[in-house]
Amino acid sequence: MPEPTQKQIASKYKENLTYYQHKHPFRRLRSWLTLVAFVGGLVWAFGFSKLGGKPEFFNTGPISQNHDYFKNDCAACHLGASTDMLSILPVAGAKEVIHGGKAPLIESLKSAGSRAMASAKENLSDPQKLAAVAHAALNKMDIDKIDQACLKCHDGMALHQPGTKAVMFRESQKELSVVAADACSVCHREHVGSGRMVLPTAQTCVECHADEQKLAASLKRAKYDGSLAAAHSQNVYIGDFAQWIPAAAAGRKPQVVRAFADGHPAFLYEGAGGVDNSQIKFNHARHFAADIPDVNGKKLDCRSCHEPDGDGVGMQRISYDKHCQKCHSLGADPDLPGFTIPHHDPVKVRDFLASLYTKWTDYAGKNFNVTDADTLKAFLDKRGEAFKQRWGSSMEDVQRKVFFVGDPPVEKARSGQFLPACAKCHTVSDEKPVPKIARTNIPDGWLTRGPYKHAAHLHMDCKACHGAAEKSKETTDILLPSQKLCAECHRPRDYTKVPKDPTERIAPTFGQFTAEAAQRQRFEGGVFDSCLGCHKYHVPAAEMEIAKSLAK
Repeated sequence: MPEPTQKQIASKYKENLTYYQHKHPFRRLRSWLTLVAFVGGLVWAFGFSKLGGKPEFFNTGPISQNHDYFKNDCAACHLGASTDMLSILPVAGAKEVIHGGKAPLIESLKSAGSRAMASAKENLSDPQKLAAVAHAALNKMDIDKIDQACLKCHDGMALHQPGTKAVMFRESQKELSVVAADACSVCHREHVGSGRMVLPTAQTCVECHADEQKLAASLKRAKYDGSLAAAHSQNVYIGDFAQWIPAAAAGRKPQVVRAFADGHPAFLYEGAGGVDNSQIKFNHARHFAADIPDVNGKKLDCRSCHEPDGDGVGMQRISYDKHCQKCHSLGADPDLPGFTIPHHDPVKVRDFLASLYTKWTDYAGKNFNVTDADTLKAFLDKRGEAFKQRWGSSMEDVQRKVFFVGDPPVEKARSGQFLPACAKCHTVSDEKPVPKIARTNIPDGWLTRGPYKHAAHLHMDCKACHGAAEKSKETTDILLPSQKLCAECHRPRDYTKVPKDPTERIAPTFGQFTAEAAQRQRFEGGVFDSCLGCHKYHVPAAEMEIAKSLAK
């Protein structure tokens, strides 16, 4: 029998368009089943805790190893959470009926169900009331309390400011710019496995930092004229640590960043007007010259002076005794090897010059074994006469020549002086009772928003990143690599240049410390470029005063 057409089916209801209002057993059954299911669900929800229900019922998955010690204590994270649904649902008086009434439990549940039905009917009939009720319930849940629970243990983790150094040097800022943090759970996901909690990925960062509107909406600014704020870059001592800090700026627009090689801004020292303010006169190009003598049998190169710290992060400080003295001795007498003027302390230099005869006497006894008075007198007379001819007869003349002029004079010497004046290398001011030598102020750190690890780059030629040093004649030159240069290695692997191997997640050269590996990395890319490789998301607790100031 062929199935009826839609027209034949519709003809059954001709002149009977109110058919759906007629009572029918199936319609009644459906209504009653719906009502029973609804009331039954409410009864189950209201009575869950009283009927012995355990909080673990709501667990969406195993807790991570990080939080294993309170895995059975849901309230440790879910502050104020309760399995008692009456604490959040708008059922007037139902909680008192269950918890405070004397009626048997089943009767209390029935009463609660009736009240819930009445409230539901009223609210369901008005969408605006329903939305208000839902909103009120969500507010009572207060999801933010989970973040508060995180901060109970992870003190100081509420403020998002990548690169804790940026906060350390806040005195150099004209304004504080802080990005509002999302909930902890946006980046740190729990109940997804029993192993260690997985760290956020670069994609987690990109979800916000590649969204210009989200960045602009979450940015908070506060005027802050720090004591070091200036229109020019500076080398500043913070305690015993010398840090290069950029020119102070305000109102910078958040930059959209999709990856280190896609949208990441240039390093701050690349900005216009950025200079090295070290108070030392140093000519890198001169030290690469062919006529520079070997040091310890080796040609002078970058590594002769620049050595990584023990932790492999920064470089050891340049020291006169360790790095300069072998070539630049401060000899005061050409006939007496090792008879040198003290370095660094002007007062010691003055005292040395004022006690020359005592110093010569000690030298004669130690190096020539002079003990009798006549021989010593002849030695001292000879040295004194030679010194006067070379340096002058008055202490004032001698001191000026040592601190400012040199021997021969600085301005006339084409190569090194026999005795370089202090002013050849240092900034010296003519003060009394002795001239003052400025601190060299050579930065120990250049980056303010993330660390750089030299130890991971020792297989590279120094000139690959600092090639400008070969031609640099001015101390003010900043001889650091650009962000674009770093991105030649730190970017996704370029599969237009190499075959794609699905089993390779990173460059096969990663972890290899050879010149060949360095060359391939620069050509192919593929070296880690994750945001967390350089930036830290959270500011330490000691710096949380900024967050408090923004909240005022």
